[in-house]
Amino acid sequence: MRQVQIGARRLAVHQVGDRGPILLMVHGFPLDHSMWQFQIAEFADRCRVLAVDLRGFGASESRDETVSMEQYADDLAALLDELGIAEPVNYLGLSMGGYVAWQFWKRHRQRLERLILCDTRARADNDEVARGRRRMAYDVLA
Repeated sequence: MRQVQIGARRLAVHQVGDRGPILLMVHGFPLDHSMWQFQIAEFADRCRVLAVDLRGFGASESRDETVSMEQYADDLAALLDELGIAEPVNYLGLSMGGYVAWQFWKRHRQRLERLILCDTRARADNDEVARGRRRMAYDVLA
């Protein structure tokens, strides 16, 4: 797991594979890059896999702040810049990772080769649904 400085914070990224197209994997809430462990193993021999922990999740720096899907998308673009990746990426997002994907597409579409979206939708949860998700996550992770 590598820590990459993005502005004033650090993001964690698990990088494997050294050839082929770039596959950027973005986890769902409240998970981290490890949710992709079997997919990482499957694609590592034919892709350059980047499995990211979004800001506040897993090994990435956490602060007591609210982060928008737009901010997560901008973090990913800055991460690609910091890693020296200029070519378009294949973006795989699950659930919240898909919410971020839509914002990444809206804000940084030139950086995308393709989107692969799983169990997601185009808009983030409203406040009531988000509160319910957080309660469920705390119950499950407690």
